[in-house]
Amino acid sequence: MLASKSVEKKVVVVSDCDITVDEVKKEIMDYLTEHEHARTSDIVFDLGIDPRLVVDALNMLEEENLVEGKVIQPKRQTK
Repeated sequence: MLASKSVEKKVVVVSDCDITVDEVKKEIMDYLTEHEHARTSDIVFDLGIDPRLVVDALNMLEEENLVEGKVIQPKRQTK
């Protein structure tokens, strides 16, 4: 009989007091070199940075033409 293991992943969110927006931008750019088509939620979860900081940094990076944001349409469910 195989015992099942439960794996928990802790998420530690870095608040805006602990990191500058320039550091967030660098973390995001480093992340995107390995995960080119990442979603904002992937970046937030994997880097553990406050979502507001990630969105602000992504907006700045987009204004600097370093990233391109795209709206992803949800998949349609077939009946």
